[in-house]
Amino acid sequence: MAMVSLKCRLGIGGVPHASALELECFARDLIIDFNPELLTVPQKVDMERLVECYLRANLELHTITSKQAILGITIFNGGVIPIYDQQKEEYTLLGVPPRTIVVDQRLADDIAQGRYRFTLAHEAAHLVCHSEVRLPNSKLCRQNNGGTVFMCRADAEGNRHWSNRTPEQWLEWQADYLAGAFLMPASSVYSIVDMYLRHCGLEVSISGWKEMLDRQGTRLWIVRYLSFLFGVSRQAADIRLRTLLKHYPLREFLEVK
Repeated sequence: MAMVSLKCRLGIGGVPHASALELECFARDLIIDFNPELLTVPQKVDMERLVECYLRANLELHTITSKQAILGITIFNGGVIPIYDQQKEEYTLLGVPPRTIVVDQRLADDIAQGRYRFTLAHEAAHLVCHSEVRLPNSKLCRQNNGGTVFMCRADAEGNRHWSNRTPEQWLEWQADYLAGAFLMPASSVYSIVDMYLRHCGLEVSISGWKEMLDRQGTRLWIVRYLSFLFGVSRQAADIRLRTLLKHYPLREFLEVK
C-alpha cells in the first residue's frame, strides 16, 4: 500500500476539499515515493507499473458500455460490475477483486493512447484519495459490497470547470487535476518550459509563460512536445500548461532540484 496520503479538510460524505497546492504536493510526494527520477528527468510515467506495483491494484481492460459512456471504474472492496459483451451485444456481470481499476479496452487500442493513460491516472487518483467517500444516491460513486465503486463518465480530459462544486464534481475535479499532475509532474514541466523560453528569447517568468501561450506558434510547439514526451493528448498537455501558469506562484513549493 502507498504510504503517501492526501492531507486536507473533508466535506460532505468524506469528500476531500483539497486546494491546488495540496493536490500538487500530494502528487509530487507520491511520485517521489514511486520513482523520484520522474521529477528531474522529464519522461513518460509508467502508469501501469504505478498502479499495479506501487499502488498494488488490479488493472483490467474491458468494454464497459456499448457507446463508451463510461471510460473507467474504480472498485475498492471488490464485487460484481456490469460490462458490455460486444459479441453477444448485451451486458453481463463481472466479478472483480478488491482494489481494481477497469478501463475501457477501446482506449488501450488507440494508437496515441493519450486518453487511455489519462483515464488510468484519473482512476488511480480515485483509488488513492477517495476510498472513504460515502455519498448515498450518487451516480458517480455507488455502494457495492460494503465499499464504494466509482463509475466515471466520458468527459474532456481535465477540461471540467465548476464555480460551485457539488460533492461529485469535487471528486471528478480532483481526479482530473491529479491525473495531469501524475502524468506531467510540475517540476519536469517547469524545466522543459524554462529551456524553451530561453531558446525563444523569452523571460523565464510568469510573463514569459503568458507570452509563450499567447503566441500560436510557440504554444503549438510546446503543447506538441509535452504531448509526445509525456504520452498524453495535446488537450491534456495544453490544460496542464495553463493550470501551472494559473498557479505559477506555487512554483517555489513544487520544484525539485
